[in-house]
Amino acid sequence: MKRILLSCALFFVLGLASNLYAQSCYVGTPNISNVSIYSQGDSCYAKFDLSFTMKLNSGNKYIGIDFWQSVNYVRPEYSKVPTAKELQNSLGSISIDNDKNVSSITPNTVYPFATGVRILRSGSITKTVTADSVNYFIPGIIVAVKKSTDGTCPVSLLSIRADVYSTNSGNGGANNQIQCVNGITFSLGNPTISSALRNCTKPRTLDFKIETSSLTNITVSYKIYKDVGTGTPTFDPNVDQNVTINNEVTVTNLSSTNPIVGDKVSFTGADGNYSLDENAKYWVVVYYTPPVAPGEQPLTYSVSRLINNTCMAEGALPVHFKSVSATRKGEKVTIKWETATETNNRGFNVQRNDKGVWKNIAFAFSQANDGNSSSALAYQFTDLNTSKALSQYRVQQVDMDGKASYSRICTVNAEVSTRSVIVYPNPSADGKVNLLFEDNSERNVIISDMSGRIVKQYKSITNNELSVSLLQSGMYTIQITNLAKATITTEKLVVKKQ
Repeated sequence: MKRILLSCALFFVLGLASNLYAQSCYVGTPNISNVSIYSQGDSCYAKFDLSFTMKLNSGNKYIGIDFWQSVNYVRPEYSKVPTAKELQNSLGSISIDNDKNVSSITPNTVYPFATGVRILRSGSITKTVTADSVNYFIPGIIVAVKKSTDGTCPVSLLSIRADVYSTNSGNGGANNQIQCVNGITFSLGNPTISSALRNCTKPRTLDFKIETSSLTNITVSYKIYKDVGTGTPTFDPNVDQNVTINNEVTVTNLSSTNPIVGDKVSFTGADGNYSLDENAKYWVVVYYTPPVAPGEQPLTYSVSRLINNTCMAEGALPVHFKSVSATRKGEKVTIKWETATETNNRGFNVQRNDKGVWKNIAFAFSQANDGNSSSALAYQFTDLNTSKALSQYRVQQVDMDGKASYSRICTVNAEVSTRSVIVYPNPSADGKVNLLFEDNSERNVIISDMSGRIVKQYKSITNNELSVSLLQSGMYTIQITNLAKATITTEKLVVKKQ
């Protein structure tokens, strides 16, 4: 119960055949936590933490972990350490020099067994030794793939195969014999627990929603665990208390169109003395056994979500947007947004207006623990946009219950435009008009009618867009002074109210 674990964790129960590994270096209880998916430039990234346990054995000198997208997986021979050729289609590898009696290990920055193998970025590895086993916790592993041709992140990024192996040689180089290898296939987003809340009424009940991207029915089961221990909660099925009524609930028809909705779900002990249980936290744990290739033994992993002992006040807004902007640089448009607070927030869809239809182009998971934060959090996404016309963007916030709210709409110039300001719509039919600037430089704006009378005046504008309203029918002159460049631009505007 000591390791840091955010609200979404995946816990694996291995079911591999015993002839795939020697008992002396058995790999058990692999755990994936703190999952986030994001994009930057032309690449998509998955970031997560990995922990696993091995038998205490002085022969495990080097530990290697090779990662693939499941669709690209080709199993190396593994009678010896993999070669660069065998790993050429992998996402990359992590190598641990285990021949040290230390609690913190810096991952190798080069692959010790061959040249030309991609090393994945991660944080320092925590090594915890018990009476008969060793636990390794590797934070911040990052894997990356190129975006699809339509500019979106490929779904295949979410399905990953990882092989964990060890050698008894303390030296690098090719041809080192492998003691054991264990393969794990897991999904970073399927199934998901998209909502998990505690009802404020007494006796306590729980609400949660379980979803999948599968178009066909899949079979899952779920349990409710009471978190046991002190400090930061970490799901551990060997320690936490199963309080599910009838031990487990099995559902055979979960699909993308048929989610599991747990409404006011009770559990063992819920009707007891509430005051003795005031600070308890609970886990909703979903178990799933995905299909495997012929000849492989199936393994079951679980998706876990923590339900805190607090509940959201009725009527509270899920997210307060502090700012949102969209700026173009060549063929790329960068959308940035910042939240002041987040409550029960799952994440954000970045949307682009395509001929009047708002389409999702990216999704960013909330950075907040359990989707709740009272501190400012910043996000950004870069979109490849070669449009020859104005483009509009907005951010859709999605809470744990699937409800949505929206940021303001941001407009960017055409990719080939050389104009420093665009006025639209022009003519205006309702007295409303937008001014789109080429950047966020500080500006003063003066709007005058044909007699020279100033009707609107704005000072020290730093956004790249200005909305003006309540203009009467007539012709206007707009004077824009760029204070940073000491330049003045003049535009004409016509208002023809219907």
